[in-house]
Amino acid sequence: MLICFITVSGDIIRLRTVLKSAQRNIHSSSQLFKLAQDAFRIAVPPDGAPRHSTLLNAAFELGLQVMRMTLSSLNWRRREMVRWLVTCATEVGLDALISIIQNWYQLFTPIEATGGLYSSG
Repeated sequence: MLICFITVSGDIIRLRTVLKSAQRNIHSSSQLFKLAQDAFRIAVPPDGAPRHSTLLNAAFELGLQVMRMTLSSLNWRRREMVRWLVTCATEVGLDALISIIQNWYQLFTPIEATGGLYSSG
């Protein structure tokens, strides 16, 4: 599936089609999360190469779906997923951050939203 994302990443319409297909047909939150992480790594190269904003947005959308899927199921990777989504939203931009803040109740538990789960104290 990642190869499909890479192959069509220059064509926004095809990328949306592949994204919708992944969202409809991949039912494992872990597999969707891995796909989102991989797409993010390609969209935001560590070497300072140009970013791929449409692929980055696709990664963010997959991440949102993963958060909704795991909200009530308590996935063991949930802490990593929360941190990753916030990082991804930061890379996408202010609109993404505002979106997760406004819709926090669909994505996070109250403890996750307040940071209580991750405090070191």
